[in-house]
Amino acid sequence: MIIFRLIKLFFLLVYNIFIWTISIVIFTFVVVSLAAFLLPEEKTFLVDYQKNTNPFNDSIFHQFEEHLTTSENKDISAENRLKIIQNCINEVPVSKYTRYWSDFNQNRYKSNFEISNSFVCEASYNRNQIYVNLSDRDGYWRSVYSQIVQFDTTKMGFIYDYFEELRVNKELDYVDFANAVVSFVQSIPYTLILSTTKDLALQEYNSNIREYLLQNKGPYIENIKFGLLSPLEFFHTIRGDCDTRTLVVYSILSHFGYDVVVLNCTTHSMIGLNLPAQGKAIKVKGKKYYFWETTAEGWQLGQLPPEYNSEKDWYVALSSVNDF
Repeated sequence: MIIFRLIKLFFLLVYNIFIWTISIVIFTFVVVSLAAFLLPEEKTFLVDYQKNTNPFNDSIFHQFEEHLTTSENKDISAENRLKIIQNCINEVPVSKYTRYWSDFNQNRYKSNFEISNSFVCEASYNRNQIYVNLSDRDGYWRSVYSQIVQFDTTKMGFIYDYFEELRVNKELDYVDFANAVVSFVQSIPYTLILSTTKDLALQEYNSNIREYLLQNKGPYIENIKFGLLSPLEFFHTIRGDCDTRTLVVYSILSHFGYDVVVLNCTTHSMIGLNLPAQGKAIKVKGKKYYFWETTAEGWQLGQLPPEYNSEKDWYVALSSVNDF
C-alpha cells in the first residue's frame, strides 16, 4: 500500500511539473509577444538602424578615377560606366530593414524595405555625373535637384508600392497620407551630409554645422558631392539631412499627385505643400505652400523653426510638377 501511494505521488508530482512547465512556456510567450508589440518604435528602430545601414561616400567611385568625368564635355563609354557601377555593386550590400513609426495622430505604421544595391549605385553614379555651371544660387540648386529627382523617380516604383500598400491598408485620406509620408521621414535620425571632409567643413561651413561637428551632436558622412544623397541613397542608408529629406518627400508626394515644392534658404531646406492648413506659408503664383520641417519628429504642416522664421528668406528651389 505504501509503495502504491509513493508511485501515485510520484506520477502526481511529474504531472504537476509538466503542467507548470507548459504554463510557464505559454506565459513567457505571451509576455514576449506583448513586449514586442508595446515597446516604443524608436527602440525597435535603433536595433534595425545599427544593424542594417551601411553608409558610404563617393570615394567608392574614384577607385576607377581615370574613367570618371572631370568636365562637362568629357564622355564616359558605356563599358566604363558599367565597370564603375559594378565596382560599387561589389562594395555596397543590399539594404533590408523594417521601419516602425507613428504620425501626429499617434497612428502606428510598419513597413519592410529592401533596396537593391544596383539601384542605389546607379543613383549614386548619376549624382556624381551632374555638373552645373550656373552661377546663380536658385538656378544651381534647381538644376541639381531636378536631375537627381528625374533619375531616381524612374527607379522608385517599389518605394511607391510600399506607400500605396500602406495607404490602402490603413485607409488613409489625402491629408493623413501626407502625414504618414512626412512622419516616416521625420522619424529617421538626422545625419549631416558633407560635400567636403570634416576638417574643411569646420573652416568653410556656417556656424550651425560647425557647432554640430564640434559638439558631436550626431553622425555625419563626408565627401558626398553636393552635400546631399538622392532619394534612393536615402532609402538605402536611412541617413540624410535637410535637402536629402526634402527630395525624398517631394519625390513621393509628387508621384501621388500632391502640389509640392522644395523650399530653400541660405542654410536649410524644407517642403512646401499646397494643402489647407494654418501657419507659415510662402505664396507662389497666388497659391500658398505651407512649410513642413522634415529633419526631426513632431513638426507639423505650417510650422517653422524659430531660427528660420522669416518667410522672405525662402525661395522655391524646385517647382511642383502637379501645379494645375
